Amino acid sequence: LLRLPPLPERPTFTSKKLSNLSDLRDAVGAWHSTFINDGPFAEDVESLSRYLQRVVVDEKDIDKAVSLVNWLSWLINDARDVSSEKEDLEDTPLTWDNALGILRDAVRTAVEERGLSGVEFD
Repeated sequence: LLRLPPLPERPTFTSKKLSNLSDLRDAVGAWHSTFINDGPFAEDVESLSRYLQRVVVDEKDIDKAVSLVNWLSWLINDARDVSSEKEDLEDTPLTWDNALGILRDAVRTAVEERGLSGVEFD
C-alpha cells in the first residue's frame, strides 16, 4: 500500500483561521469599512499580502487570490462613488489605492514564482 504524505495545511487568514472565500470576503469587507476614511495600516496590508501569496503558491488557488483582490477593489470603488476619499491622510502611510496596488503586486509575484504567466484583475 502506497502512503502519501498528508496534504499541507491550507493557508489561513486572521486569528479566526479563515480560508473559505465567502468568510474572507466578509473579513476584508469589515476591514475596509472599519478603516474606510482613514486608510489601511501598512502592517494589515502586508499581512493580507503574505496571505494572498501563500494562497497562490501553497494552495495553488490563483482564482481565490484574484477574487479577493477584485472584491476589495469593488469595495474601494463603491465607497468612492458614495463619498469622496479623505484628502488628509497624514497619520496613515497608505491610501486604499496604494493598498490595492501592493496586493495586486503580491499576487503577480506569487504567480510568477509558480512559473505561470501574468494574471489580470478587474
